Amino acid sequence: MITPTIPLTKELESLFEFLMHQKKPALMADDREFNFLAQLSEKQLDANIRELENRNFRLNLDEAKEMQESFNLGIVEHE
Repeated sequence: MITPTIPLTKELESLFEFLMHQKKPALMADDREFNFLAQLSEKQLDANIRELENRNFRLNLDEAKEMQESFNLGIVEHE
């Protein structure tokens, strides 16, 4: 437990107490994702990485199209 190093207002003390008594979920989303990835073979990991790279590429293309349309409509000016 980390104790506050400065005096807290009553509101902050209440928030601190509330947060300190929160129950951690049995398995966090990050843990589930890690466990899922840890069970994949090297070939499956490569395929997963390729899919993420493809999604990233498509998102960048979509963003570029939206930016170009914004320039064409005069919403955003070229620098």
